[in-house]
Amino acid sequence: MYRIKASSAMLAFLMLLATASPLPALADRTDTGAVTTLSAGKETAVATTLYVKSGAVGGTGSQKKPFGTLQEARDYIRAHPDDKLGGITVQVAKGLYQMDEPLQLEAQDSGTAASLITYRGEPGTILANGTVIASGSWKPLDDKAVARLSPQMKSEKVYQLDIRSLGLLNTEGFTGNASVEKWGLPDLIVGDTPQPISQWPNPNQSAGSERTGWSTANGSASAKAFYYGSGGKPEDGITADELNKDTPDRAVRWQKAVRDGRALYLQGFWRTDFVPILSKVSAVDPALHTITLAEAPSASEGMGSKQSAAVPNSNPKYNVGSGKEEWRALNVLEEIDVRGEWALDAKDGMLYYYPSTSLSDKRVVLANQKKPLITMQNTAYVNIVGFTLQESMDTAITLNKTNHITLAGNTIRNSIEGIYDNNGNDNVIQSNDIYDMIGKGIQIAKAGKLPDTYTADKVLVPGKTIKLEPEPYTFQVLNNHIHHIGRHIEYPALQIRDSNAVLVEHNLLHDTPRDALRYERDTNMTIQYNEVHNSALIETDTGAFYTANDWSSYGNLLQYNYIHHAKNSNGFYADQGDSGDTYRKNVIQGTKWAFLLNGHHNVASDNLIVDSHGIQIYDMSGSGETLLNSARKRLEDKIALEGSAWTAFGKKLAPNYGYNEAEAGTFWSGILDPAWHPEFSNGTRIEQNVLVNTPKTYTPKKGSFFMGDNDNITVATPAKVEDHLASIGLTAVFPLIGLQKDAYRTKVVSRADTGGLSDHY
Repeated sequence: MYRIKASSAMLAFLMLLATASPLPALADRTDTGAVTTLSAGKETAVATTLYVKSGAVGGTGSQKKPFGTLQEARDYIRAHPDDKLGGITVQVAKGLYQMDEPLQLEAQDSGTAASLITYRGEPGTILANGTVIASGSWKPLDDKAVARLSPQMKSEKVYQLDIRSLGLLNTEGFTGNASVEKWGLPDLIVGDTPQPISQWPNPNQSAGSERTGWSTANGSASAKAFYYGSGGKPEDGITADELNKDTPDRAVRWQKAVRDGRALYLQGFWRTDFVPILSKVSAVDPALHTITLAEAPSASEGMGSKQSAAVPNSNPKYNVGSGKEEWRALNVLEEIDVRGEWALDAKDGMLYYYPSTSLSDKRVVLANQKKPLITMQNTAYVNIVGFTLQESMDTAITLNKTNHITLAGNTIRNSIEGIYDNNGNDNVIQSNDIYDMIGKGIQIAKAGKLPDTYTADKVLVPGKTIKLEPEPYTFQVLNNHIHHIGRHIEYPALQIRDSNAVLVEHNLLHDTPRDALRYERDTNMTIQYNEVHNSALIETDTGAFYTANDWSSYGNLLQYNYIHHAKNSNGFYADQGDSGDTYRKNVIQGTKWAFLLNGHHNVASDNLIVDSHGIQIYDMSGSGETLLNSARKRLEDKIALEGSAWTAFGKKLAPNYGYNEAEAGTFWSGILDPAWHPEFSNGTRIEQNVLVNTPKTYTPKKGSFFMGDNDNITVATPAKVEDHLASIGLTAVFPLIGLQKDAYRTKVVSRADTGGLSDHY
């Protein structure tokens, strides 16, 4: 076996001589086709090197007789724990590794600080667990399917796959009467490109909505039904029949499908402009121009925007509808009419597909395995670098209760979710490219150590000298490119919750259906040098950076971030009472409200805002007791659970952040005092910012807040950000925002390469 066995002295010498150049990995997907490369990083000298090559049989782990799977290498390490001394690198040769079972790493698979375990992929090393579909499995449509097609569609162009006879798992399709933030279909992937699910209207088709790909309801017919044509009385007065406009018999064909027992699902913003609901249809009535859902949007409220007038004496309650409630049909054979579209029919046991290209020379995969590719449980000191992970109907990499894990230089694509880390400490997620996810890119929960005493080192008193002490970060998310996220579930690119002392730096997040970064119930985070564009492409009541509903989430600093080309999104949105965030030295361009702040002690100062709608402070006085009690309880729980550490944290916060509202008693009890009116946005300030072509301001009627001393400038539209950077001292800093070269990212794509020079909404 080729294994380097070294004395400690020799090992130290070898580590000094470790000069191997980084090797490029697969290219990221960009709008322009530009090539961007990742790397597994420089090789580090270790005591033992094991080798893996796809398809090898009977190997010993040597370079000449490699193992055939990553699991074999892991099992060897388990059987030879003494080989861990001095570190182990598992060198994985390029090739496709079909992961029928995940690589499961446990406590016994851990390294140490002095002896890391590194799984290192060569360029072109792919871990996948999708089911490969042979080209001969596709058959012409049978007569039943032909009869269901649009009359404008030629049946010989569409094929069917008998998923039932092939025994393909997880092909039950959508289930239940209604769901939010769930997706029940596998992914069809051809040549590494996800194929679009069939829909009406088509993504580029106008059908009544202000944006393509969506239609609008023409008023409510009942708590469960709406009009698609005439008959309704929407507040906008528009009752045109868009459903049958391009194909006169569409409603009739949908009616027949439902009557034949086929599942027809619509995704709609039935009551709000956030979190669409996927609803099963129970009836289509072409005579009345109505569509009836199997159940109302909620147990207590029926159809129609909650901003529209209520229907008098309705029981269950519903609203007349604004005429702006967007909806679309998904996964419908009857609507396959664009190359690449497909639909799964669980009743027939068939998958129908209109190929965009010849399938004979393409790898065609159904991502139907509900298994991760890599899992870690109670693992420490392990590196996963240089791999491409794809085709999981689950999260590609899951970590639970791990520490000192590095995930770097990996490409993760075509899966439900990229990375999920729960209860991790001292982990680093760095320079990964994550794209074409059905759901989230990265989700982090309960990360970072909660020290005996919470830190409050950032001295950020508005108008005074800013002093930033080094933060003892215990989790880092660095230099990742996360984009084209939430293809079917409206999730953010990056979500962090219930965490402490996390550093989020130099990430590029774009083309997301809702917020780009959502952080909730977090403390002491630093979010800096990140770039966001084209967020909120589906939902509208959100922000590029969004947080909500917590009176205890203090100590978060957001600085040197750049938000642009996000006309459907707010910039920084602290919603439903979220408190304790400081925003400074950020650039916000081309958004709705640049700052939309609700909660205590949120301070935005020294920011540059360009070509945006305005800045706003509002409060929770009209939010209702449910939201108020939720925010209050989170703070009460912190006081009860964290005890003296939380009390000490509060005492530090008051002077360090310039807060003096709670001088009577401790900081936290002062906030909870009803006489202080915690429902107001007390202590929140928007001041000393530069506003270019940003005319609107809004403040609530009550509370101890401040908005003022902002510099308002009017120039020709659109304004150039670069002309105003000097006004807040960002001329030298601005080029450092976003992705940077490092040991794992050898080339950085330009803004144009990622579509960052235009709005995609």
